[in-house]
Amino acid sequence: MKKHYFLVMIPVVVMVLSSAGCGTTKVTRMGTEKVIDISGRWNDTDARMIAEEVITDCLAASWVSDFNKAH
Repeated sequence: MKKHYFLVMIPVVVMVLSSAGCGTTKVTRMGTEKVIDISGRWNDTDARMIAEEVITDCLAASWVSDFNKAH
């Protein structure tokens, strides 16, 4: 009987200790337009900035007006 009690109590103790460790963590939301670079690597902000530049360059090129005139 004691062996079964011990096996049941191990997961309970682990859950209690895990939840106690997370109790002091505070999470705050930030705006999507705010640039945050934690790692210094390529991230979603870099990808968005490059995509915006490429789209702006493509739409500013003369081929757009040429295409509109032709069609």
